[in-house]
Amino acid sequence: MKTTRSLSVLVLACSSIAAAGGCAAPTDASEPAADDEAVASAAAPLVSAEYTSDGDTITLWHKGAAFCYLTDVRGDLLSREAEWGVAAYARLTVEGDYFRLSTVPGVKASARCAPYGDFRGLGPERRVSTPSGWLFSYERDRYPLWGPGSLCYLSGVHVGQKHGFDGPQSSARVFRNASGQWYGQTGGGGRWEGGFLGYFGWGSTWVSEAPYGYAMCVDTRASFRVSGAPGGGDQFYWTQGRPQTWMIPVSEGVCMLTGVDGRFAGGGESVSITQESGYWVLGGTSMQEGVAATAQCVPYNQFTFSAAPGFFGAR
Repeated sequence: MKTTRSLSVLVLACSSIAAAGGCAAPTDASEPAADDEAVASAAAPLVSAEYTSDGDTITLWHKGAAFCYLTDVRGDLLSREAEWGVAAYARLTVEGDYFRLSTVPGVKASARCAPYGDFRGLGPERRVSTPSGWLFSYERDRYPLWGPGSLCYLSGVHVGQKHGFDGPQSSARVFRNASGQWYGQTGGGGRWEGGFLGYFGWGSTWVSEAPYGYAMCVDTRASFRVSGAPGGGDQFYWTQGRPQTWMIPVSEGVCMLTGVDGRFAGGGESVSITQESGYWVLGGTSMQEGVAATAQCVPYNQFTFSAAPGFFGAR
């Protein structure tokens, strides 16, 4: 892990004032000078403070020093009828050089940020996919994002007229297939539109009422390794009515939301990643149906080993 002395000092300052509404990260993401090596080698990986937006927009870290990710979504995410006049959302974006977390009244979300320097073995590139995040919806079963060499995750949820987390089958997720291609996918109920007596399906079209999701990807020109999860995949899962899901130790990496499911009818519904007894834990609350979440964890040690004739090498 490489961390400059100036970055370390500013990180501590950010952590101490997080409750005041967020802190922009330093822009110094350069390699440490020789006299900083002792500081870098002794420093522990940083797990930033959790920043929360409650109907407002807050500024997080500089995109050149870290990437930010969702850890909590809660509130009223039912579909909005036209007369409401505004959609509901919780989302991360990059504006200028900084990550920002935004929500509307009635919706809360939290995020953390992870400095690139804490992940050993990544490539040199530090490119964010798109400043506003990719919007994916019911229109495509699987919305293709980036491929191998990147890390993608859920960066927001969006509901509008007739599209929301209205039932237990509603969902917005980001996942990676066996070949390393990342996708965004939503699910939900639907309705018949058009045709004669449309609800019978005569000449009508079935239209999904699934919510929208946002995805963000980070390119480092080296494939991100994610931690294994129960069942042999890389996604941890929690659903209402079950105990919270314990993931990896906080000292080994970071964990982020990749999926939100269920009916979010008010402030009693939430999905969240918290820290307990030195571990990342996935859980939530619900007074409705089908509330669930998925998460993935990214180890700080990103070195992978491959065999070649006559020797073993790290890359």
